[in-house]
Amino acid sequence: MRSTRLRVSRSSRTSLPQFKVKNANPSLFRRIPISSEPLRTQKLYPSPLLSSLFSSSPSNLTKEEEVRVALQEKLSPTNLEIEDVSGGCGTFFSISIASEKFRGKSLVEQHKLVKSALSQILKEMHGITIKTEIPPAT
Repeated sequence: MRSTRLRVSRSSRTSLPQFKVKNANPSLFRRIPISSEPLRTQKLYPSPLLSSLFSSSPSNLTKEEEVRVALQEKLSPTNLEIEDVSGGCGTFFSISIASEKFRGKSLVEQHKLVKSALSQILKEMHGITIKTEIPPAT
């Protein structure tokens, strides 16, 4: 069996190969205008509407505040402690909560109540640790 060697000239080593595209839509190859401003001074979102679409936090609440508001609205806790254990980035929380809504429910059902109250927020988080309690009867 004979092996063939491919000879490459010096001029072809430095040039890039040219490709022809058949049946291509010419509108795909329009030039895109480039801003003359440096990238760091350009706005990421040009309008407040687009900015609100891409930011998941309502108003200026931190993740911890979002979690607190959601749990207070849905479960009316008598005791609520939230700690950011992710080092400040807001992706992992430890939650200790006591609520009358847990009375008569199993531990799994109590945790499901907490997770359902945080359903939208959990999509953006890495994880949570939940400790539920039933407040003493008065």
